[in-house]
Amino acid sequence: MKRLPRVPALHSLLGGRVFSWAPIYLPSIFLAHFALLGLKPTWQRSRELEAESAQIELRTERLVSERRELELDLRRLEDPIYRERVRRSLITPGMRPLLVDPPPANRR
Repeated sequence: MKRLPRVPALHSLLGGRVFSWAPIYLPSIFLAHFALLGLKPTWQRSRELEAESAQIELRTERLVSERRELELDLRRLEDPIYRERVRRSLITPGMRPLLVDPPPANRR
């Protein structure tokens, strides 16, 4: 009886090839995973935060200017001479009132 030549098992051929290519495909899989699930959401969140940052800067500028106005009003109201001028401007019939702006709580 004639023997057939021995052919290596399919799993041993594939196993050898899979392990020999492991240094190539394992880092590739890791980089793809990192790029798709790591970098993409990070870049998207970065863009969202930049847009919010611009809005916060505008709001901060507005609040700083409002604070300056309120501090100026406070300094004026603490001055007794200014308060007396305002009082006289309100009670004198022909004089233009010094308080032209509405109270600070109503500004906006």
